[in-house]
Amino acid sequence: MNKKCPHCGSSKTAPILYGYPILNEETKQALDEKKLYLGGCCVCGIEPEFHCFDCKKDFGTPPVFVCKNETEKYRDIIVSISFYDGGYFEGYPEVFMEKRIDSIMVSVYAGHRKEPVFQRTMSENEWFMIIDQLYETLYIHEWEEKYNNPDILDGEQWGVWIKLTENREKRYCGNNAYPALWMELKELFRTYFNEASVRLCATIISE
Repeated sequence: MNKKCPHCGSSKTAPILYGYPILNEETKQALDEKKLYLGGCCVCGIEPEFHCFDCKKDFGTPPVFVCKNETEKYRDIIVSISFYDGGYFEGYPEVFMEKRIDSIMVSVYAGHRKEPVFQRTMSENEWFMIIDQLYETLYIHEWEEKYNNPDILDGEQWGVWIKLTENREKRYCGNNAYPALWMELKELFRTYFNEASVRLCATIISE
């Protein structure tokens, strides 16, 4: 299954081949059928892995934070992840994940409530699964920081706020406008909203 382009959402994508390839019949056929794309011979170590034939953009750079010619893996420096999605009148339901000294916690906030309606610990595997999905499937580090539709008032606002070590952060947000892989992003966090709803209903029934 082809990777989805984070810029336009197309699945008409192919791996990029760098260097000086041997153009045998198999390689020529793959190029002709757009199952492969030539990326040139100049490489620096953080090249994108895929090319989109619809929007003509490359994507799939390594999930690393680049600062002053140094790179750090996001896996190693993320301390919290927040996703919210809602509107002014109903509030902004939020999933908040935080890596603490002795545990990793996930909390779900509903509407205008300031206290979480649901909270539990996460395993390290679950934590890294979320990070890998964000960076190796959705390629969130290649998204625009803001998506805005000025023609709609109120409506739906959403955001992803990722805190890193040393008080660094990355924010991605939208106002009635969305990235190409918006539905995949919502699906990633839907599990936690659903889990909170089930637990909340169970609590109400037991009372």
